[in-house]
Amino acid sequence: MPNPSQVKNQPPAGGNGEATGLEEVPAAGAGGAALAALTGALAGMRLSVPDLIAEYPFRTLWTELSPTRIRELTAEKQLEHGKRNYRGALIDALDDEVRALHAQRKQTHQAQASPEPIPDDEIDMDALIRSAPLNGYGHRRKP
Repeated sequence: MPNPSQVKNQPPAGGNGEATGLEEVPAAGAGGAALAALTGALAGMRLSVPDLIAEYPFRTLWTELSPTRIRELTAEKQLEHGKRNYRGALIDALDDEVRALHAQRKQTHQAQASPEPIPDDEIDMDALIRSAPLNGYGHRRKP
């Protein structure tokens, strides 16, 4: 048995002796709790949750749903379809949720991207007409 003077002080497994931050843990960041809730809800299926998500690009938004909402949907579908046959209905419900989320984000993005229309009373029509070229060529000089 080695004596205490022979044991070298080694840093913890993190390497630098400091605790690992949440951003360094793959599943603990954004979507980690949702992924855990999805894995629990869809356990027992032939495909894993990452494989289900990979089937369609929009399913990447599944991980952005709140774990509470995933649990609510799971409970609803278990009541409707039973404890064994709810998974297909749950997948459909999750797809509907993320489609609604995507539509909401798209609408918000379009509202932010489009400038507000200028009220008619703020447009100087005389200046607008004077700035337009005549017949597409502008003024012609007389020879």
